[in-house]
Amino acid sequence: MADPVADIEIQLKRAVTLATANDQRAQLNQDFDRLNSDQAAALLERILTLDGSRLPHDFRRLHRAVRLELLLKIAMRLGNQTSDSFHTRLTARAGDAKLQKGLQYVFPEGMPALRDKFLKALQHGPPRGIPTVRLEFRSHGEKPSEDSDLKSLLPETLGLDPNPGSGLNWMEIRGTVIGHRPDAEYRFDRTIEMAKWYLVGSTWKAQVYAPPGTNDNKHSGDKDTHPDNDHIYVTDSPGFTEIPPLLYSMPSADQSKVTEYVFMMNAIETVDVRIGKGAWSRAAQLEWFSVTWLEIASGKWRRKPGKNKILKGSIDDLGVAASTGAPPESF
Repeated sequence: MADPVADIEIQLKRAVTLATANDQRAQLNQDFDRLNSDQAAALLERILTLDGSRLPHDFRRLHRAVRLELLLKIAMRLGNQTSDSFHTRLTARAGDAKLQKGLQYVFPEGMPALRDKFLKALQHGPPRGIPTVRLEFRSHGEKPSEDSDLKSLLPETLGLDPNPGSGLNWMEIRGTVIGHRPDAEYRFDRTIEMAKWYLVGSTWKAQVYAPPGTNDNKHSGDKDTHPDNDHIYVTDSPGFTEIPPLLYSMPSADQSKVTEYVFMMNAIETVDVRIGKGAWSRAAQLEWFSVTWLEIASGKWRRKPGKNKILKGSIDDLGVAASTGAPPESF
């Protein structure tokens, strides 16, 4: 079997983009899992030694949450005596100034909590038990979280898209992880119930209905499952992508007569956790809903006042409304 330390050095040298960062993280986790106690001790010594080699600098390029994750894995692999020795060298007034400087380089000013978590793991061992997650829904008037890797994908303010040409609604779910451990992995999933209606004259017509339990995991780029400051994230932006809306999916005879167009969605967001290669278990669940309601006013399409929302909770009887042909008015 190949030397895991050599493989780690190769991974750390990779030029990584946002799209490939998760792949690098997964491979590094696999390689760190292969370290024996002697390899773990030698690698930690090298990471914390600023002697001109590129390894400490390549390690520092990793996201701060991944740095902590990997150092906690090293702490799990050290024997008790070696772990105690590193803790003393890194904390004692008469300890190892060289290693203390290296730890400050790995977690510079502004990151004392990350340093403390690593030092605590050296002294007391890693957390035990299954982590739990508390989910918080964030939307209207709130700003994307500063410690989320998804922040750049979101508008400056969550809720209704500030762009008048967009019918999207933006949300963020922040998961606070309690009892995270370095061998824990997290997974967000979403199922939805969705319907669309349009108004022709005084008649509502149901256009589309997807029943509860419809899978909505189209891609993984809307998830940040690295616990950073004990937070993980998922985002979404349901609704109509454009105002005026695209009407080509309607019968051609209706397209020129439509005066209102409605999109409604119920979602169930879940987060699961597993330890190592064990089974996934449910950590938390949250229900939320979104409504984009457009109308023509003075000859132009716009959002209908008071009818556009993205909030925690659900819309009752969405399936019944779809079968009767008119969108619900209370939500």
